[in-house]
Amino acid sequence: MRYFVLGLVALAFTAPVQARDHDRAPEAEIAEKMNDPVMQDRVAGAMLGVMGAVLDMRIGEIERAIDPSSPTPRDETLRDRAERDDPYFEERMVGRTRAMTGTMGAMATQMAVMMPEFRRMMAEMAGRMADIGSTVSIPDYEDDWDD
Repeated sequence: MRYFVLGLVALAFTAPVQARDHDRAPEAEIAEKMNDPVMQDRVAGAMLGVMGAVLDMRIGEIERAIDPSSPTPRDETLRDRAERDDPYFEERMVGRTRAMTGTMGAMATQMAVMMPEFRRMMAEMAGRMADIGSTVSIPDYEDDWDD
């Protein structure tokens, strides 16, 4: 599910973008966009649209294919099943999805703060790995395949 949500967020960023300030880090731009209420509404709308399509899938025929004696009506959907168990399901789903986009904005902001340090750490690690690579000799096993 997380990859699905991240995919939707990435999809939201394919909209036309304003001229980019090349001095700003890309994660700062993402954080700014993810904290924009208009963008949050777009992301939430896209997520709700996809979830709505999934919820409208008919599961009755699938259940009957698995178990011919299933009492499930042929035209029952995932939405029907969810609402039967929780009459406020749809209302909760919408509210939680909208709240989640706000949380995503806060997470993007924190990631923008952390990225410079991550970049520094990765550069240091790359340098150390290069040093290790220059001092380690790798045995040649080419001739050992016939043994």
